[in-house]
Amino acid sequence: MKKTQCILVAALLLLAACAPKEGEFAEPRFRKVEHRDFTILGEELMLSVVGSEAAWRDHLILLSDDMATRNNIHIYSKRTGAWELSALPAGRAAGEITLATDIQVMGDTLYVFDNNPPRLKKYLLPALLAREPMSEVFLGEIPMSDRGMHWAGVAPDRMVVVSTLSPVDGPDHAPRILWTGPDGPVATYDAYPYEDRKLIWTLYSTAYPYFALSPDGSKLVLSTTWGSTVELFRLSDGEIVREQCLYWVDPEFVQGKPAATSRVGTSRILATDSGFITAFYSKEKDFDSGRDACDRIAFFDWEGRGLRCIQLSGYSATPISYDEQEGTLLALLWDGDNTMYLGKMALK
Repeated sequence: MKKTQCILVAALLLLAACAPKEGEFAEPRFRKVEHRDFTILGEELMLSVVGSEAAWRDHLILLSDDMATRNNIHIYSKRTGAWELSALPAGRAAGEITLATDIQVMGDTLYVFDNNPPRLKKYLLPALLAREPMSEVFLGEIPMSDRGMHWAGVAPDRMVVVSTLSPVDGPDHAPRILWTGPDGPVATYDAYPYEDRKLIWTLYSTAYPYFALSPDGSKLVLSTTWGSTVELFRLSDGEIVREQCLYWVDPEFVQGKPAATSRVGTSRILATDSGFITAFYSKEKDFDSGRDACDRIAFFDWEGRGLRCIQLSGYSATPISYDEQEGTLLALLWDGDNTMYLGKMALK
């Protein structure tokens, strides 16, 4: 019994040591750090920039504007990495996309957030893969405002929209975070983790926000593009409550511009029931080449505590999906020449 108690106390102390402190910049610490690499699936991806990723059954889905075919959605085999289908071309007609920023899968439905005008569209994946004529459903429109870009996450009974900062705080501006339900808006959130208005404008006006909504829609994680200021929210009882703000990487802005030592903190974020996963950058951004090195896969719980860190040697990565039962992590990989691949890693 005493031995069990000692083990529990040691585990609690270790978790406390891994918990970041609020208000100061300190990279997260992890209970477990290891060196591993992905197994490459298939051939090089003939895409330019991938804006969002998702998984469905035995398929991986990538959002990327193919300059040759103008298709936006590209589907690959989760098992082999082989290309299967490209669809949803650029345009304004039914089954076309104007300016997509996010994709997400829930059940058998693919959700595409199109920014011009800002709408959430949905498509049935079985029909898409069967190459049947496309039909789309508009689930909601975002209030028109002078905020330039919006990103959305969906859960069974809600849509959560994150927007860039408005240059004019007028009465019609879109809120920073908007939670809508089947009957319309539920709650909004407009505060920022900084008081310096110039810094707020620099970090939140045009930069791409990294965020993810938990599968049940009750939790939201949001991180800045520059540096890494991570906010954890709870969405319940008709309220959006920020439970923690974690200051991991100083954005290091000088006169409104990134300093020579500035770097990105995290990549896009994947949310699970138990926490969230992201790729963490461990090197300074090379401004001459425009490349980042997000060469650490980082696992966190919903308290923001670092659970596991996997150091990669040959590639940078963005997580796509994680099967907690199988212990399988799938990711988008790229090398020093920005050549992209799909990768798989078995975690135990």
